[in-house]
Amino acid sequence: MHNDAVVQGLSEAPNMQDVSRWGVLTIGTGIDNASFTNRKPASTNAGRQASS
Repeated sequence: MHNDAVVQGLSEAPNMQDVSRWGVLTIGTGIDNASFTNRKPASTNAGRQASS
């Protein structure tokens, strides 16, 4: 994994929220690639108290 591919992939992260995984391929003086996985959002139940 090369820094160019990582930076290119991270710059596209806001546009890739509707998919779980995606990858990038850069072609220049060499061929580089990187893959990314979106994490699931944190639970909204954190900090709530149980009612009795």
